[in-house]
Amino acid sequence: MKQTLSANVVARNKVNSQVLKYVPVFIELLTPFVGTKVQLADGNLSKKVRDEIKENMPQDQSVVHYWVTCSTYSLKVHFKVSAQVDSASCTYADVVYYIGELDAQGVLTELNPLQVNQYPTNYSADEISALRVEAGLIKGELDNVMSKLHHFGLYDQ
Repeated sequence: MKQTLSANVVARNKVNSQVLKYVPVFIELLTPFVGTKVQLADGNLSKKVRDEIKENMPQDQSVVHYWVTCSTYSLKVHFKVSAQVDSASCTYADVVYYIGELDAQGVLTELNPLQVNQYPTNYSADEISALRVEAGLIKGELDNVMSKLHHFGLYDQ
């Protein structure tokens, strides 16, 4: 098994564990802002929200890098971690968690609860290897069926 897969598995498990650790803290910090304007006209977070996060979130950037962004109708937290592949290289895993909904005026209308089951922290390289084999078999079967349908397509107009 390649070192890269093992490192990717470590990174994925690590980033998922950080999501599980920090999203509840972000939700707690952002709850008082529900119903208030959190996005400025330039698309950035308001100073009040930025200050709240800066003052109250752990700053252990050696484990995880995280940052908060706004886009049209959503508030997101980005998480990024790394894992060593070998002595000379590393790999990264990241998650973008849509933590809240914004209205057209930049008001935080609701916070999205953490779906714990979407962030497993116990992947193994053997499991991923087995899933890749299974996916290859299923794809082969699908390719055969699609080949037989190529004159007809999947749908009628």
